[in-house]
Amino acid sequence: MSQERLRPSHCFRALALLSLIIVLAAAAALLPWWQKISEYDAQSSSYLDQLERYRNMNQRRPELLAQLAAIREQLRLSEYYIDAATPALAAAELQKKAKQVVEQAGGKLVSTQNIAGSIQENPGRIAVRVRMTGGVEIVAEVLHALEGGRPLLFVEELTIRSNKRVRGRRGNRTTEFVLDSTFDLVGFLRGDAT
Repeated sequence: MSQERLRPSHCFRALALLSLIIVLAAAAALLPWWQKISEYDAQSSSYLDQLERYRNMNQRRPELLAQLAAIREQLRLSEYYIDAATPALAAAELQKKAKQVVEQAGGKLVSTQNIAGSIQENPGRIAVRVRMTGGVEIVAEVLHALEGGRPLLFVEELTIRSNKRVRGRRGNRTTEFVLDSTFDLVGFLRGDAT
């Protein structure tokens, strides 16, 4: 075999090819490692941002707890008032409540009427006149349900008349006492709703 002399251009090419192979091998080995480091950096940055947000929230904690306590107190107090935007809507709500309670107790609602003068005398006070019929137990149940529930309602000017009803023929007669009750049902609007 004849020995040829290597030309410098061949050496340069061989050296360049060897360098390229080394660089590609290093890149193939280091690329996953570099990607993992980048992932960890991004995750670390995300956790630091989250930690900073939690620190800010923790610093605002006393203020937020005070606001929460104020809202809870408002809600607790609001259950004592009639939930309506205007006195007319509040009166309608009272009439609806009276009808619902009387019917649930088994009584008969004869009429409900808005008492307009009460709004002019005291803007937060809402009153309706209720007339109903029913037995002693029914009237007691209605009065208890109205005054014992929420919103706070008060029964005023209560008038009860007894009506004797006789049913059936001579040999089969039954006597029944039905109470005719009239009362004012009073509730209150919150100060900001009047």
